[in-house]
Amino acid sequence: MSAPSHSEFFYFNYKGFDSLVLLTEDDSEYKFMYANVGANGATCDAQVFNMSRFKRAFEERTLHLPSSEPIEGDDHTLPYFTIGDEALIRPTVVDDEALTPTKSQSEGTSLQLPSHQARRVVENVFGILASSR
Repeated sequence: MSAPSHSEFFYFNYKGFDSLVLLTEDDSEYKFMYANVGANGATCDAQVFNMSRFKRAFEERTLHLPSSEPIEGDDHTLPYFTIGDEALIRPTVVDDEALTPTKSQSEGTSLQLPSHQARRVVENVFGILASSR
């Protein structure tokens, strides 16, 4: 991308090039459920998240997130969960109307493997997006 004239340092990121911040919520089927595009590259991810309508709706529980669903071939249900870097959001299990924070990775958690797999889906979503231009 090329930064608008007379504003280069706003778009200059910590890696040394011009960029925009893309904040998304993706599902397991590689679909964008929410996207916030356009914050300048000099803005940190946490600041973009903290100023987003998504964060406000998440905290106010107005996102209409799905309830837990039964596991195929089992009587147990599995809640949906949202992951994010620790700078953005602590891993949170979304179960019906309750938002229950879990332990962070540094404290140890049984969600480490599913969290890693979910992050891989997010990376794949961005890879698919980048390859489609």
